Amino acid sequence: MLYPLNYRRGHRVQCGRTCSRTRTPTAPARAASQSRDALGLVITGRPADGAALACRYHDGVTNDLVADDARDRLRNAMALHASDDINEALAAASDAIAISPEFGEAHAYIGNTLVTRRRQFADGLAAMERAVELRPHDATTLYTLGWCREFVAHALGRKRGRHQPVAEDAPTLYAAARASFLRALELDPDDGLRGDIEDMLDVIASATGEPWDEQPHKAGS
Repeated sequence: MLYPLNYRRGHRVQCGRTCSRTRTPTAPARAASQSRDALGLVITGRPADGAALACRYHDGVTNDLVADDARDRLRNAMALHASDDINEALAAASDAIAISPEFGEAHAYIGNTLVTRRRQFADGLAAMERAVELRPHDATTLYTLGWCREFVAHALGRKRGRHQPVAEDAPTLYAAARASFLRALELDPDDGLRGDIEDMLDVIASATGEPWDEQPHKAGS
């Protein structure tokens, strides 16, 4: 799964904000963790490694149906993305979906990129929701959907810059993002991803004034 686009190792910066806890993510311990780091490799100048890592991840039935040609298109998309050729990267990912319509990671790449790089909020969220339909038991995909929903909610609240309209308002999107993150937690993610999910839940709690967890360690956040 592709990690949201402004991931940086050691901390996450979300729309110009640093989350409440900064930490160095633990070394990936299983395939979900490896896949979650794929776009981090692209961003840090290792597009071939990142693309290979992303396409090595399997989630049972869904990715068993993905053709090798589709994987090659996604590798190409990530290399193009690393070169900041976003239009061609999106086209390559679309080609991957044309070959293998159930390629969840390609849908997620498109959704994430449309939201963060093209501000095509409605189209991007729809692509992310399709990715979750294809990978309903993957915590990283749910995390990325929640991340994109929070990104859009924050942008709507700031009312700056042009973007594709969405039907939902900011409070609705914050609530939907929280639901995605909580679903991801239920899937028992690795420690690194769990920490990132909790960071984003803290971001939403700060934005909405609604705590997500009443445990003592959250009470003072």
